[in-house]
Amino acid sequence: MSEQENLAMIRAWVEATNRNDVDAELACWQPDGEFTVVPTGAVYGGMAQIGLAGGRSASMVTGQPAGGRKQITHLEAGEQWACVSYDTHATIRGPVVLGDVTVIPEGSERTVVTKAHVVFEMRQGKISRGIEYLDPSAMAHQLGIVHSLLERLYSSPGSEARPSSPSPTTAKPVDVVAMFFRAWNTKNLDGLEAVLAPRVSGRNPLHPGEVTLTREAVRRAIEANMAAFPDLHMKIQNIFCDDGVVAVEEIETGTLAATKATYRMAVCCFLRVNAADQITDIHNYWDTDTYFQQLNITRDDLPEILGQTAGADYAS
Repeated sequence: MSEQENLAMIRAWVEATNRNDVDAELACWQPDGEFTVVPTGAVYGGMAQIGLAGGRSASMVTGQPAGGRKQITHLEAGEQWACVSYDTHATIRGPVVLGDVTVIPEGSERTVVTKAHVVFEMRQGKISRGIEYLDPSAMAHQLGIVHSLLERLYSSPGSEARPSSPSPTTAKPVDVVAMFFRAWNTKNLDGLEAVLAPRVSGRNPLHPGEVTLTREAVRRAIEANMAAFPDLHMKIQNIFCDDGVVAVEEIETGTLAATKATYRMAVCCFLRVNAADQITDIHNYWDTDTYFQQLNITRDDLPEILGQTAGADYAS
């Protein structure tokens, strides 16, 4: 990609951060991207952990300048790299708790003003790797905490802090599944594919039995569904996890583009997440009569509506 395109992508990433727009942040990354905060040793690998880190940062910030908390002071790029320097201004309000340790008490505020520099590797117009340098001592002092707590604060959304190279911990299965739903609702196909295992077991009332699909086939099927129902949205009502299996109760709404008919129905989903933060099973259950009656279609209409034959993308 050109220098100007890489510059524009880094500006987009900073602006998304300043808007606290995690989905827009993720859209700037390659699915296998990695972000490292050098002074704390925190490493966020893949869309799930990068998204969790971005969401955690956004949730902690309660005040920032009108132009956003990251004020760019220097930006340059080449065809395969980019770097940005910025001043960070943010207000964080308690409580901020890590396990049994209160980092910032309830009712207290801390204002952080610090400088940071990030070097990026770029691939096909998106960020594949980011390495951030900042002054942890100044930040810890402004937050009123010791350096070890700052390391925990940075590592809690993603990997454990690693001064050398231990293996990182995984994200919570509930967070991985929540990211899957958020990526679907925002049509972020790269983010959606990033949390899928290479092969996924699928089950839903529209197809008989259980099938196994490749990661790419799941993406194609979801992309066809998005085209058929451009405004499809899934609102999670309840979500909980037991031994890596995440149960979701959600309300699904959508408009069939071909006829403008709409539907609204309750759906129950069970998704299994493995130790690599990848979804291996997606089993969905709903009342097909409600679905077909509201859309005024039959089961035989589905292949044409979705632009493919039933089962065309199923892997053996």
